[in-house]
Amino acid sequence: MHPPPPSLPSAILSQQQQPSSSASCVSPVLYPVVYVSPAGLLTVLMRYDVAVEMTLDRAIRVVNHAHKAVAATNGRGNASCIYHVAAKIYQDRTSTQLELFGCRRAKMTTEVMEFGVMPGGSSSAAKVNQPVCYRLTQYGLKANPTPDFTDLSQDMSVTLLFSSSGYGPHLIAQYEDVAQVRCIARTLALSARPPTLCI
Repeated sequence: MHPPPPSLPSAILSQQQQPSSSASCVSPVLYPVVYVSPAGLLTVLMRYDVAVEMTLDRAIRVVNHAHKAVAATNGRGNASCIYHVAAKIYQDRTSTQLELFGCRRAKMTTEVMEFGVMPGGSSSAAKVNQPVCYRLTQYGLKANPTPDFTDLSQDMSVTLLFSSSGYGPHLIAQYEDVAQVRCIARTLALSARPPTLCI
């Protein structure tokens, strides 16, 4: 005889279909799950290890834990980033910076584009600690021995999310209202479905 399965917290049970007493299986968590964090963010947990974090002023951060990838944008829409082991991209107003696999870097603005390989990369010039970079302007292409690239080694998505004014513990009640509306809509949608059979 097996011991009964551990009971789930009431918060999770409220997000699931309640199994009938005669059913011989436990229902899995039904995604998406809406969560209000103590930091004052609305978090939506989705299938395949994906989480979406949002603020009231529309800053958003999407995290794919399985693929170690993050994308984010601030609430004003004038800054965004993608962070992955093979590519890091940061856009702030009219400037976009890229750091790609092999220490390849690029910077694009409305006036100029700089690109090249920095020391530590895979090219022979980078191995001798000399940057191989170029600058493209309206006047043509020139070698650029002193490129101006931003350090993108840190995940900028957290900075974008928390630079928002729409998060914080003082806004938890408003986030809970948003989450409650989502739960009511989900309950109505689930009640319209035919019952699930457990075998």
